[in-house]
Amino acid sequence: MGILRSHGGFKVGLRRIVTACRAVVLPRFGGPEVLELRPIVDVPDLKPNEVLVRTRAVSINPLDTRMRSGYGRSIFGPQLPLILGRDISGEVAAELQLRDLL
Repeated sequence: MGILRSHGGFKVGLRRIVTACRAVVLPRFGGPEVLELRPIVDVPDLKPNEVLVRTRAVSINPLDTRMRSGYGRSIFGPQLPLILGRDISGEVAAELQLRDLL
């Protein structure tokens, strides 16, 4: 399955995939007050052997809370802003396999 850019999104086969979404973003470490709801966040381009999940539900687990407070600052600091929420439920909306690039 190849990915073709189309006006306003990606077309994968006959399915249209959005290129932006709504997300709660962590722009800096701190308490819950640092979290920002952003109405438009770009969806990153797929890399080989990755999938794009159309998310239906997200939960925040204790690791996400610790990361928000600064746990792993040396690893995650350079990656700010972050989108927390490691536990998700949804459906695969697109995939990019290495063979699709050959």
